[in-house]
Amino acid sequence: GILVYARKDSWLALLTLGMVGLCIYNGWVLLQQIGG
Repeated sequence: GILVYARKDSWLALLTLGMVGLCIYNGWVLLQQIGG
């Protein structure tokens, strides 16, 4: 139970980190396009 829960938490953290990273990346690309 604990191992599965930890893995589930890791997936959730990874998914959240991925989404945040994607948003930051998209925002950076948009700024580059506007500035450039």
